[in-house]
Amino acid sequence: MNKISLLVLLILISIKASAIDLSTPENKVSCPELGNSFECALKIEKSIIALNKGIISRKNESLEIVSAAGDIHHIKENKNKDDSEATVHVLAVGVSDDKRFVSLYVQYFEGNSWSIFDRKTAVLTPVCGFPMFSPENNYVAFSEMNPYTEMTPTCLQVYQVKKNEIRKVFEASTENIWWPEKTKWVTKEKLIFKRAEWNPSRSTKGQPDFIFKDYSLQLDNGAWKMVKN
Repeated sequence: MNKISLLVLLILISIKASAIDLSTPENKVSCPELGNSFECALKIEKSIIALNKGIISRKNESLEIVSAAGDIHHIKENKNKDDSEATVHVLAVGVSDDKRFVSLYVQYFEGNSWSIFDRKTAVLTPVCGFPMFSPENNYVAFSEMNPYTEMTPTCLQVYQVKKNEIRKVFEASTENIWWPEKTKWVTKEKLIFKRAEWNPSRSTKGQPDFIFKDYSLQLDNGAWKMVKN
């Protein structure tokens, strides 16, 4: 089989490290017993590899993904033995039900990013959050909540899965006013999520940082509409 190397181009940010909550997509990448995002992603990758033998494997500092055509694609990590702050890890944390897409988590010294690898087209696409595929795999939503740092932007997007690509059909304008949490598909064309907004009384002792409101995002007459439940 031909071996095609894919180099993930990354911007390195060397600031104080912090744990990142990976549980924004409900029932997906949650590690309640672990406080470090890299350890959580590493644990998830081990289970993903075990469930997808012949598709995903890891050899040394390279993640290997077999395309639908049978070619092996190498996604290399950037490890710096002399400077741990410059090290970047790339881990597989999900596979779509139809096995077409592999979700990749990229861990920096501070902050993180996401990509998906399309095994059908062998295209690696940077995305803004954890990929969540609709029940029939016709759409994929990306959700990310991180109000405490600008290193990982907040987003809520929906892409349509086409024959040879994914195409953006919706993007919410959060403007750092609200953040999506507990995002999940409930039908093939409907998402529900918690809209987190700053609590005006958060400076008062005992008050939470956020107020949560129930919202849905649904395809209605060809357009995606977000409404309060």
